[in-house]
Amino acid sequence: MCRLAYFPPGCVVTRKELKHLFSFLEKRMGGDGNGVATLPNFEIVKGVKLSAYFCADMTYRALQENQAVVFHTRLRSSGPVCDSLCHPFYTEGKKWKGIIAHNGHWFGGDALVKLHALKRPKDVVSDSSLLATIVSQYGLEKINKVDLVSSGIWLVCDEKTHTVWCKSGDLEYDIMRGVWSSEFPFKWGRWTYPVEFGNYDLQTATPLERKKTKWDFHETYEEETKHLSKVASE
Repeated sequence: MCRLAYFPPGCVVTRKELKHLFSFLEKRMGGDGNGVATLPNFEIVKGVKLSAYFCADMTYRALQENQAVVFHTRLRSSGPVCDSLCHPFYTEGKKWKGIIAHNGHWFGGDALVKLHALKRPKDVVSDSSLLATIVSQYGLEKINKVDLVSSGIWLVCDEKTHTVWCKSGDLEYDIMRGVWSSEFPFKWGRWTYPVEFGNYDLQTATPLERKKTKWDFHETYEEETKHLSKVASE
């Protein structure tokens, strides 16, 4: 399932608060690897043995330099536990380049991973890493147009925009600090609220699309495969 957090440039958070938040998220639904990405320079440090405290220190330094930060702690749902499948992912292709991190389970990804493994059995992939590759090849506009992603929380950040796709699962927003997180510890603060399903600009908390989404848009692998085949042919 995983847990994640996003910090906008200029966010004021202490090192102690970051360590508390990251260790809390790791214990809640993580532990199979942590990672941090800083924006806009796309620097990523991640790994199975990377500690939550190290990630907190890196995040604190980046915020002091007025950078945005994405934190992720993985709880494996597909693919093995390894450094390469820790989040965030940097991807660069014909249509898009940027950083993607995912919390939840992408039902369509299961069908895609199986299809991909049949064609390229030596590749090590997960639902999240595969979507990152797909986005880089097709671009965000087409991915949103065909409603390819119907479940999970996705942080999608490039040089210009930092966006969250909130399709299903948990996401909260701290209106005082501007921090987004899968959840916050009890003592984090009073000004945290659950986020409705939709797409949002992470830096301004502006809804880009507010649309209720079913938990499982495509109920079976057969429906997923048919839908994804149609998307690929368009």
